[in-house]
Amino acid sequence: SMGGLRACQAGGGRVFSGGLFGPLASVVGEAGVLLGLRSRQPHQVHHARTWAASARPDEHGQDSESKQNRRFAQERKKVHGLGRLSAKVGKPEIDVCRLEAVPRGTTNKYDVKRLRAQGLVPAVLMPIRDTQGVGTIHLSLKDAEIERLLRRHTSEYAKSRLIRLVVPEGAGDHFRGWTDTEGEREGERVCHAIIRSFSFHPVTSQCLNVSLQRCPPGHAVKVRVPVSIIGQDACPALKRNGYLYPVRPFVDCVVSSDDIPASIEYDVSKMNIGNSVRIRDLEFQDSITRLLGKSTDPAETLYKMIKL
Repeated sequence: SMGGLRACQAGGGRVFSGGLFGPLASVVGEAGVLLGLRSRQPHQVHHARTWAASARPDEHGQDSESKQNRRFAQERKKVHGLGRLSAKVGKPEIDVCRLEAVPRGTTNKYDVKRLRAQGLVPAVLMPIRDTQGVGTIHLSLKDAEIERLLRRHTSEYAKSRLIRLVVPEGAGDHFRGWTDTEGEREGERVCHAIIRSFSFHPVTSQCLNVSLQRCPPGHAVKVRVPVSIIGQDACPALKRNGYLYPVRPFVDCVVSSDDIPASIEYDVSKMNIGNSVRIRDLEFQDSITRLLGKSTDPAETLYKMIKL
């Protein structure tokens, strides 16, 4: 088959593409391909024949590169299945912040272990600060939905997203007084919350537990918003073997639950080695009403550019 490929390359018109030897070279190329078809798979045979046919000189005696490239692109879609990617483009984006809440009435560790084996993650929903006397409720979340959320947003970024807990019909008694609005389907109720913490298995990285806090619309909530870095491709310090070391890459603040920012962006395209990103360098959204803790210091360092 290697000899057939060499003959195909020699006869494809790249060396003897025009003149008297053009048609003879194309015939030799097809013969070289057919000699190696016995050891090929069916899709490789089809691809090799198409390659030999597309390598023939056109009616003017020269190869048409544009036609050849179009044929190669079409055959790659047919042979390798890349045409299936076009079907995924038109699909609507999945709302990863919509989680189905399943009532959980037990806290026994053996029952919790059985829940994890069924593909559920035990979770706890805590009330807002002004209703601490209500207590907490126990529920379960689907493991597949948690993994989908963490694939879209990391654990730190997921903590700054508003989560919509969908309570199915028939579970309203367990979540009585906790739901805020009606769901999309009839009989569904929605409880808005934010994620406070994740617990992961140290070996398998499986999510073991999730702690949430209720966040009804129109309330002020304490959130740790991460700082997102942009402009790394144009940063001169990174081109000179620099490294942006994260010192404290987040901001503790109070925001409105109606508009929680996913992150605070900072452009590092003009940073040099030795420069730092501080609180005073950030531009905050209007929904951030107050800073908390160390974030109140304008000189607090978030990132520092060092040389490796």
